[in-house]
Amino acid sequence: MKSIKQIIIDARALIADKEHWIQDETAQDRDGASCEPNDTQAYCFCAQGALIRAYGGDLKQMEWIAASDALERAAKKLFPDSADKTNFAYVRVNDGEVGAPDDPDDANLAYDLAHENILKVFDLAIAEAA
Repeated sequence: MKSIKQIIIDARALIADKEHWIQDETAQDRDGASCEPNDTQAYCFCAQGALIRAYGGDLKQMEWIAASDALERAAKKLFPDSADKTNFAYVRVNDGEVGAPDDPDDANLAYDLAHENILKVFDLAIAEAA
């Protein structure tokens, strides 16, 4: 079984290249069709989808929960306003709901910032992982 830190490292590697990162759904194939993160055709992932793919097991296991919790803590530390609605602060950062401008004229900037921000969340979670 992978360590929590390794799960997070592997998940970050999946989305480090913006070409393999998405928002608002867990995974897509090369044609942009939705698929499950563990599908062999999955090509790009959101933060949660990348974590699911990197873990690859039962999402009720302690390692999955601990890895997800590590991202949650990191997101709340970096973006305190991400914690005001749900337990999925890192998903809100990934989807650009926090830490990125809401201005439709800056859609590309918002997209770029959301990607940078979620990588920062992963980096902090990796640094703090046991």
